[in-house]
Amino acid sequence: VLSEMNVAQLDDLYAVQPHDHVTELSKMLPAETGRRLHAILSEREVTAQSLMTTDYLAVPRESLVGDVLTAIRSSGREADSISYVYVVEGEEHVLAGVVDLRDLVLAPDEAALADIMVSPVVSAEAEDLRDDLQEIFAKYHYRLLPVVDHRDHLLGVVRYNEIMKGVVAKVRT
Repeated sequence: VLSEMNVAQLDDLYAVQPHDHVTELSKMLPAETGRRLHAILSEREVTAQSLMTTDYLAVPRESLVGDVLTAIRSSGREADSISYVYVVEGEEHVLAGVVDLRDLVLAPDEAALADIMVSPVVSAEAEDLRDDLQEIFAKYHYRLLPVVDHRDHLLGVVRYNEIMKGVVAKVRT
């Protein structure tokens, strides 16, 4: 059951459990999930950086559509793990734009991502709080939200399901 829950759901579950139960339940989690959950539980305010994952696709702006599609097809990624391709500049991975997977599929193979990307990108700062993320997701309805530092270096992404599942359930009740 725990493996089916996202970090936000686990946070809600752990919040109502005695410390001894939390310790035992934590031993059953994958290492990455346990690390993220521990970071959340040990903070007063949950930040975007503690909720983000580094499982995203980022490519240089000069990459060609055909090459990116070939790389995606051969990557072995799950279909639901790719919604957007983030376009970055330089070795610092400065976020320059974003391409929705649907737009990528429909673009000509010889087009550069720089020509089809959307810019500027709606993003979250690493220090943004969970409430800030909820507002951004509610406003824009994105599936992923990139997280950047103060210099726009792409650090990771926050998934809609990690933030909004509990919010949607609370609104319905």
